[in-house]
Amino acid sequence: MSDQFGDSYYFELQQRLQQIMVAIQSHLNHEIIELINGAINANECGIALEMISDALIEANSPIDLTIRDEIASLAAKMKMPSHVADQLGVLIKAK
Repeated sequence: MSDQFGDSYYFELQQRLQQIMVAIQSHLNHEIIELINGAINANECGIALEMISDALIEANSPIDLTIRDEIASLAAKMKMPSHVADQLGVLIKAK
């Protein structure tokens, strides 16, 4: 896929999404992980990020602030609505 952003843009998004998946894999069941990884591998990065956010909310499992911040950063980079990361605020672990 090559367009106005270039291949390196999409490669970076995929790499960052894969790093998030490594960090959250213990929070999600295997089927959800496979679905999200499929979206990442198909270069459907926006869909994958929304799936990650929704799956974490559904799992109701506490996450580190760094995970929420990385999701927020990716959402901003892809010009996605802020709710993708904002909804995760309720899951942030207390320090």
